[in-house]
Amino acid sequence: MRLTSIVLLWIVVLVSIQNINALPSSEEKRVASENSKEELQEQIEQSKGEAGELQASGDSSIAGEKVLELAKVYLQRNRPDSVKKILESALQSNSESDFAAQYMSLLGNAYNRTGQFARALSHQQEALLKTDTTKQRNLYGDILQRMGAAESNMGNFGSAFNNYLKAIRIAEEVQDSSLLAAGLNKLGVAYNDYGNYEKGEQTLRRANRIFSELDDRTGQMEATVNLANSYYQMEEFDQAIKSYEQALQIHEEIRSTPPYLIYYNFGQTYKDMGELGRAEEYYRQSLAYCEEHDIRQGLAYNYGGLGHIAELRGNAKQAVYYYDQALVVARQIGAKTLISEALKALYEISKEQNNIRTALQYHEEYTQIKDSLEEETYEQQLAETESRLSLINEQEVNRLLREKQEAQQERIKSQNIGLIVGGIFIIVILISLYMLYRGRQERDQVNAVLQEERKNLEELNDVKDKLLAIASHDLRSPLSSLKGMIELFKNEKLTKEERRQMVTELEIRLDQNINLLDNLLVWARNQMSGLTINRKILSARDITEKVIGKHRPAAEHKGVRLINNVREDLKVKADENILQLILRNLISNAVKFTEEGDQIEVEAERTGSKILFMIMDTGIGIPRDKQHEIFSINSDSREGTHNEQGSGLGLGLCKEFITKMGGSISVESEVGEGTTFVFSLPRAHPESMELEQPKQVR
Repeated sequence: MRLTSIVLLWIVVLVSIQNINALPSSEEKRVASENSKEELQEQIEQSKGEAGELQASGDSSIAGEKVLELAKVYLQRNRPDSVKKILESALQSNSESDFAAQYMSLLGNAYNRTGQFARALSHQQEALLKTDTTKQRNLYGDILQRMGAAESNMGNFGSAFNNYLKAIRIAEEVQDSSLLAAGLNKLGVAYNDYGNYEKGEQTLRRANRIFSELDDRTGQMEATVNLANSYYQMEEFDQAIKSYEQALQIHEEIRSTPPYLIYYNFGQTYKDMGELGRAEEYYRQSLAYCEEHDIRQGLAYNYGGLGHIAELRGNAKQAVYYYDQALVVARQIGAKTLISEALKALYEISKEQNNIRTALQYHEEYTQIKDSLEEETYEQQLAETESRLSLINEQEVNRLLREKQEAQQERIKSQNIGLIVGGIFIIVILISLYMLYRGRQERDQVNAVLQEERKNLEELNDVKDKLLAIASHDLRSPLSSLKGMIELFKNEKLTKEERRQMVTELEIRLDQNINLLDNLLVWARNQMSGLTINRKILSARDITEKVIGKHRPAAEHKGVRLINNVREDLKVKADENILQLILRNLISNAVKFTEEGDQIEVEAERTGSKILFMIMDTGIGIPRDKQHEIFSINSDSREGTHNEQGSGLGLGLCKEFITKMGGSISVESEVGEGTTFVFSLPRAHPESMELEQPKQVR
């Protein structure tokens, strides 16, 4: 044991000395580098000073703690290769150490950082076998989180979610806020990877809040970057930029994780916003950092980003140069996915330039790499299956050992029957109390859920009753009028002018009725099965003109001017039918509350990543005490200037669907001066390469 202690200590000393000179030394990171060197040097000197004491005492616990401490420092500095050297040597020296489970788990984390996900998962499974899951709850939670990270990277989202949720439950059970925040952060990343960005945003917000309460700035930075990636995927680019800026500000304070990922994600976001100059600036900042610190994977991603910028600008020669650079670096590090993407980009450019021979060469190599990746994916899945089978076999051996031990314990119990009965009685009481406590907790949770569901059902029932009343009154009135007019037409008692006026009036009423019926059907469909939103790139002016055309007869009948001022170059990303429904309700509402001589204007403008629509009228306005409730499905409808009736449903539907399409709506109004409704929807943006997505921080 004494020899093992000395060996572990000198592993720490030698590896530390070997890696100190490899720390970053740029002006931007000079302070962080000097601090890191000082910290590591202090650890080395401390290890040397304790070597003599351990040699005399034979205590290996301090040596094990030193190995873990230094491995965690290297992981924080993003140096997984140094972690591998330390922990593999430590495990080889003493695989049965009390720290073996922690060594194995941190080693698996290092393999996960270098993209060896199947191997990372295998190490976490071995670490789990070396862990007493009933006593080492915190370590058990850490291992489950790291298993989830490896499985998420391999695309096994079901297993990843299961392990993250188990880890979160353990963190709540042991009241470990740090473990809980880390688990929520990884779960949020998994939701992003799976495509559930809204759930990812909610989870990452909670993780960020806990990190803030713990004053864990490193955790805050990671959660903020991941939260920014959720906003990016939801095309909320302004919010994504704001979050990346917050992450960069935290980085300037702690200088722990290299900032090249943040700079790269800035470039991605600005590129999709169409601001190519700013995107190029951030790609180059990230590239310079990766060149100075020899971060090869970062070089490949940034060369790819610059290539795409050049391609979007129509500079094929420059695009080919950058994609070639990305290909060279990807081949150097053996990153087949990056090689595949670079070859695909070069093939597409060569094909567009009619360079058929070169295009065929790129395509042939791209096909070979793609097939190789598919084969490796199969082998990874096979390796994972073998690891799971190995785990099952070891668990079976453990089960047999437990059964043998239980048999021995039974023989001991027969000699101490009185003591055992008393012990069992106490255990039963404790378990019963615990079960009663848990049962009460679960019952309270179920009751809370039922109360919430009951409230929602009552609200829906109120809306249903209101809609039935609307259908029975507002739909019946125009149909009765139509029947009466048909009778007059049949009796031929009307003059030509009277017939023309009645037909015009009837047309307006039927249009209003059809609009009401459309709102009712859309609401019903949304409540029963959920409404599918099919986003397309649409001309804002064409859609507006189509809707205005349907409302122009009603406006002219009231003597109201209806004007379309939307520019032809504005493109919006939205569902065509829903956008028409929104404009139809807002324009119809404006016609309803205007009088002869008033006018209604529809305008639109581009602001950042959004298109703002404005429907402005010079009508009678909305009282201030009514403005706060007009977007509620349960709001009461006012009569129009010509006693027009309404359902109170249209504006509520507008708000609901605008929100679902990533926008917002507001109103400004003064009684007697008119009303302006403003709503925003995402602006159409150029498509991005599949390679170029913001990177998550795990």
